[in-house]
Amino acid sequence: MTRYCKVLPLLLLCCGNGCQKVSSVSATQPTASLLRMETIPRTPERLARGKYLVEGVLQCFTCHSELDFTQRPFQLKPGTKGGGHIFPDIELNLPESNRVVAPNISPDAEYGAGEWKDADFVRALRQGISHDGRTLYPLMPYPYFRNLSDDDLASVIVYVRSIAPVHINQPKTILTDDIEKTLQPLAPLERVPEPDSSDRVAYGKYLVAAGHCNDCHTPVDEQFNPLPGMPFAGGVSLHGNGEGAAAVQHHALGSFPQPQR
Repeated sequence: MTRYCKVLPLLLLCCGNGCQKVSSVSATQPTASLLRMETIPRTPERLARGKYLVEGVLQCFTCHSELDFTQRPFQLKPGTKGGGHIFPDIELNLPESNRVVAPNISPDAEYGAGEWKDADFVRALRQGISHDGRTLYPLMPYPYFRNLSDDDLASVIVYVRSIAPVHINQPKTILTDDIEKTLQPLAPLERVPEPDSSDRVAYGKYLVAAGHCNDCHTPVDEQFNPLPGMPFAGGVSLHGNGEGAAAVQHHALGSFPQPQR
């Protein structure tokens, strides 16, 4: 199941100090970032770009909503968009004493992210730090999201904060000490520049990396390392409700037009 196929590779990246090696983006850039602003300017261009990224490439609501897998392609259940999801332990291969929850990130003031600051989203997406200071369980693919350019990250935040509030009270994630102590946040980045969209191959690589496509579409060995020479060759078995990677990618990319940059 696509919600879960990325968990083990990301856990290997994010345990101990491994997370510090994920990003290839330079953290030293001379220009001040708009992400340092207290409120990121809301513009129509950022809303359009953010919608493309959030609902398409990044698949944010695949985890932060309830899904109806009886539909092809699958659909978000009405009234749950951004409202979060509780992951069954059996799907994550975790002991029952653990509970992983994708939180309510809708603008609901009581149960969602309505009282969060833009900077809270930046830290979550760039460093894997929750709004309450916890290191996020790496089912949240922040090692990939951190490489989004500053403007793309700003667009993601602007769009997520524009959706309708969802009044769903989700419980907190609970992790046993032996798991929690292995999770380390990532170092902050000063600035990530815009990709060169005129170089279509490089720009495509940027989107594929941000969308963590390889996690489901590249075979791995017993230690979950990608097999050499086999990128995007398939091989990750998806289980759960009968959907396949192809159907999910159709939903995420094939049915969503790219806005003009």
